[in-house]
Amino acid sequence: MKFQSLGFSPDGKRLAAVGGAPGRFGEVQIWNPATEKLVLSVPVTFDTLYGVSWSPDGQMLAFSLATGGKKRGAEWPLTDVSLIDANGQNVQRLAPGFNPTWSPSGDLIACLDYGDNLDELYIRIVDISTGQST
Repeated sequence: MKFQSLGFSPDGKRLAAVGGAPGRFGEVQIWNPATEKLVLSVPVTFDTLYGVSWSPDGQMLAFSLATGGKKRGAEWPLTDVSLIDANGQNVQRLAPGFNPTWSPSGDLIACLDYGDNLDELYIRIVDISTGQST
C-alpha cells in the first residue's frame, strides 16, 4: 500500500495510516508504534484514501475518499469524508469534502470542499450526530 496520510491516536498508542493504489483499492491501517506491528487492516473502497484524522476520544477515524465523478467545470474527482470505528467496523460516508479534522468536543468535523470549479474552495462543518453541514 502506498501511504497518503498518517495520524497518531490522541493517547499516542496507535498510528492510523490511509492510502491505497489508485483505481484498485483504498485501505485504513492501524499500527502499534511501540512494537511496529500492524494491528488492523481494512479495505474500504476501490480508490486511494487520504487525510486521516482521529476523533478526540480515539474511538473513530475520519478520512476522505474519491467517489468516482468529476466536479462540473473541473477535472477534479469528487471526494467524500467518511468515518470508521477504530475497531474497523461501521464505515459510513458523512459528507462531501476532503482533509477532515475533528473539533475538540468530537461532535463536529471540518473539511475542505470545492464548488463547481477549482476556483471555489470552502470550509464545510458537519455535525456528526445529524449529518447536517454548513
